[in-house]
Amino acid sequence: EVRSTRKQQYTDPQKHHVVCHIRRGDVQPNRNKDRYFTNQYYIDILTKVLDVHPGATTTIHTYGKWNEPTQPFIEMGCKFVHIFGGNNWEHTSRAWIDMVFCDTLITSKSAFSYVPALFNNNTVIHTSAGEHRHSREWQACDHWLTPDQV
Repeated sequence: EVRSTRKQQYTDPQKHHVVCHIRRGDVQPNRNKDRYFTNQYYIDILTKVLDVHPGATTTIHTYGKWNEPTQPFIEMGCKFVHIFGGNNWEHTSRAWIDMVFCDTLITSKSAFSYVPALFNNNTVIHTSAGEHRHSREWQACDHWLTPDQV
């Protein structure tokens, strides 16, 4: 009951809400290549999800400088929310609340989105599956999908 009340405070129950965490800033194509996914990777996943849920609201939580253009996401109707580091917990908690209560969560290779994914009871598309050294342990829940399963 508490969970359902909290969800209604943060999401529109009439719409399907998609949240995507795209890690940038400390993860760039020229360093940390094992954690970097191209924009096209996320666009392909989002396209599949939005084909199933037309009219869904889509929020992208991100941090740092992007080496690729954000325009394709904006054209898809995505809203960007920038997570600021340091002691600004308001942005962090807002991102986690969105990730916990959304209808579909697309994670990045990051503990930042993995932790709230554990509390999300809906669809989680876990990008780390199969490609991270902890992927077996990180495929934690039955309702988690790999991008190939979308």
